[in-house]
Amino acid sequence: MSGVGAPIAILGIILPIYTIIDMVETAENVWSDSCVAAIVDKELS
Repeated sequence: MSGVGAPIAILGIILPIYTIIDMVETAENVWSDSCVAAIVDKELS
């Protein structure tokens, strides 16, 4: 952040919010992958 001239203090605000958003995105990705796997398994069985 300091390399691009952004204030370092803003990281204290951005990182906790981004962590929650990242957790939601990861959960959505795992859910969609498991749905596709279940559909493929059902069609191949």
